[in-house]
Amino acid sequence: MTSRIVTGAVARNPERAASCRRCRWRWRDLGRWDEQERQQDLKEREKSLAAETRRRVFGEKEDLRGNVRNAPIVSMILKTRSVTQFDVLMDEVERVQEQYGIRIVIVHGGLGPVIIKDVTHAEVEKGYGFCPIYAFQVGVHPDAAAQADSQQIDVRRFSVFTDLIADVANRCERIDRKEALQNYSDALKDKPTLSGI
Repeated sequence: MTSRIVTGAVARNPERAASCRRCRWRWRDLGRWDEQERQQDLKEREKSLAAETRRRVFGEKEDLRGNVRNAPIVSMILKTRSVTQFDVLMDEVERVQEQYGIRIVIVHGGLGPVIIKDVTHAEVEKGYGFCPIYAFQVGVHPDAAAQADSQQIDVRRFSVFTDLIADVANRCERIDRKEALQNYSDALKDKPTLSGI
């Protein structure tokens, strides 16, 4: 009987009806928002624990994996036979980039054989660091090959997808090892070994 009276009172007063509907579902919304906040906090805590574990176990720098902007850069020029090959290679390069925490930049790319313009781009990038030309299932124009030889530009031809990705990963590993060696030598300068060397 009480429910009829409440229902009747709500039916006569539309403002009260709207507020009762909001009250009825507010607990559900509040519970959902609390759960979303809890899930977000758990994700952030898991990320921070994973980063702390990586730093402690593997000796990684804090800003290297978290901030790709300060990471070392591996530059390359990529030439492929088709757009789909180019897209797939870019996706795999991004995967390698995330795996090693090193920025891999494709400074120039395109379809078709390696031409003189590609070698010219590599010459410009050579002033900033090592930048080979990766040719995936495409040829090299004879004039471009001659110019690359004269300018000492590295043109790497690949016909197997995994070989190209392995070469990029190998470059990243070498940079990682070089950086680890540099960190070790810096640590020795700060804290000498037990023998005093």
